[in-house]
Amino acid sequence: MTRAAAVLVLVVALTAQPALAAGPDGPGWALAPDGAALRDMPAGETVREVAPADILTATEETAEVDGTLWRRLSQGDGPDLWVEEAALAPAPLATFPGSDMPVAGICAGTEPFWSAAWDESSMAVRFGLDEAEDRPASPATPEGWRHGVLLAEGLTLVFEARACPYSPVDGLVWGRGALVETDGARRVFLGCCRPLPGALR
Repeated sequence: MTRAAAVLVLVVALTAQPALAAGPDGPGWALAPDGAALRDMPAGETVREVAPADILTATEETAEVDGTLWRRLSQGDGPDLWVEEAALAPAPLATFPGSDMPVAGICAGTEPFWSAAWDESSMAVRFGLDEAEDRPASPATPEGWRHGVLLAEGLTLVFEARACPYSPVDGLVWGRGALVETDGARRVFLGCCRPLPGALR
């Protein structure tokens, strides 16, 4: 399978699934000041405080209590939390040229388990219980695409900043991806993605 064919397979796999696109006040990655209170409900009890480089997943849902606007945050596999809307700002992520793919992140999926963590020059790939294997990688997003494309030896990863429909949990997971083997078994893996703190500017 050529790299061009691999990218086509991945784009079809991604776009064949429904997606929730980000709007100006919609879902996406956000930051809040260190120490900001994350609560169990709007104006509720503090569950924990925002830690340094804590990249939050904001949903579209808001609620107003006593004149203060609150936004729901998804923890994916944990209970949702709430934070004051005024404390949130879009996460300032460095991305690969011409795409919305953070320069550091991780995608993973199940059945079978796989993961791919990347930075600006490498991708660490793991299948099942195998040890992660580091491979040199480079961005290769075609001009005019919004998807990020990362090439490594024998693998192509496509990333999209949209809601992930492949998550086994009910909470919103923002970021989805697909990994295809361009040699060998030529398998295609779908999963959810998130940026890593190394992508923060």
